[in-house]
Amino acid sequence: AKVAPQATANVYDHLVCLREVDRALHAALEARLRPRPEWRTVTTQVVESFIRRVLAQEEPELERLAEARELAIRFQHDYDADLPESLSQAEKLLGDDAGPLRGEAL
Repeated sequence: AKVAPQATANVYDHLVCLREVDRALHAALEARLRPRPEWRTVTTQVVESFIRRVLAQEEPELERLAEARELAIRFQHDYDADLPESLSQAEKLLGDDAGPLRGEAL
C-alpha cells in the first residue's frame, strides 16, 4: 500500500506518515520480502517532501530534520532508496547536529 500524507496534513502528521512507512518497510524486511522498486521511489518522495516542508518553515525544527535525515539514510541503506535532493540543505542547516548516525562511519 502506498502511504503519502495529504497536502493538508500538518508537519507532525507528515512525520507520523514517515514513521509508518519506516515500520511497514521494516516489517516487510523481517518477513523476508524484497523491497519493490516503487517502495524505494515512494520512500524517497515522502522524505523529500517532509524535508522541504520543514526547511520552508519560518524557523525550521532541527529535531524533525535530524529524524528525517536518519530515516533517509536508513531507507537508502536498508531499502536501496535514493537520498532526497534536499538532504544536503538539511545537513547544512543541522551543522554539528548532522554528525554520524548509529553505524555510520566516523
